[in-house]
Amino acid sequence: MSMQIAPEDLAEALVDRPFGYLLTIGDDGRPRAIALVPILDHGTVSLVFSLGSAGTLAAAAQRPQVSVLFAPVDNDPYSIIVDGDAVVDEAAGTVSVRVARAVRHRPAPGA
Repeated sequence: MSMQIAPEDLAEALVDRPFGYLLTIGDDGRPRAIALVPILDHGTVSLVFSLGSAGTLAAAAQRPQVSVLFAPVDNDPYSIIVDGDAVVDEAAGTVSVRVARAVRHRPAPGA
């Protein structure tokens, strides 16, 4: 069960989520996940992550279609899934994810 999140509501939806998992695709075609603390850039509706991982930077630069998963928290049983396009700044060691779509998601009852 999914519910769309409007871009202007994303900051509020993430207020109780201390980190998310940036999902990229490695050279071998397998998904890679790294837990990161996002900074919401309201000007471009982007999530900005400071990275220490050269592998994640390279993967995001080569395959910029990424997702970010925010796990459920005690007061909200929904995960938040954000799809977007990564913009890598290798000099700064950051990845900005321009949000294309965001949803709240939980398994259907009985699933």
